[in-house]
Amino acid sequence: MPTNKDFKSLVRARMQKTGGARAKLAGMSDAAIKKATGCTWDRWAFALDHYGAEDLSHRAIAEHVQNTYKVSDWWAQTVTVGYERIKGLRAIGQRRHGGYEATKSKTVNAPASAVFRAFAHARVRKAWLPEKVMVRKATPNRSVRDDVGGRLVGGSVRDPESPRPGRLEPIPVRVMRAPARP
Repeated sequence: MPTNKDFKSLVRARMQKTGGARAKLAGMSDAAIKKATGCTWDRWAFALDHYGAEDLSHRAIAEHVQNTYKVSDWWAQTVTVGYERIKGLRAIGQRRHGGYEATKSKTVNAPASAVFRAFAHARVRKAWLPEKVMVRKATPNRSVRDDVGGRLVGGSVRDPESPRPGRLEPIPVRVMRAPARP
């Protein structure tokens, strides 16, 4: 028979309001995930545990969520990352393989189209960037990915139709976890 029912009911009420421990681990409230996917974190954890997702790759879990539960790809990724955090397979900011990512953005006092040209067009780029650059992919006034000295540089340009300053959102830089000391 349960003891201290008043305390337990207070804890349950608080967890219902805040989304509980799983929501905190997942990095998103139960209300938000339920509104978008129809399930709370408890239900997602139960369903994915039943499927054996803890032993699957990130991609396999995301595909299962998207195909089985008809969740959009963005929300399937959100559910997958949240589940991996709940199960202790990754920390906040950590990739599934164990590495971390860091990004840095820079707001430039220029129209977004000018920022795009500065990275995407060779003639403009040579005027300010002396290093050899290879454009990997460019979507006009939206995003550009350049290879500069063997490093991937670039990202998305915000507000392409606006005369407001362009903002270059960089592509994450992969930082590998340091090996454990003996």
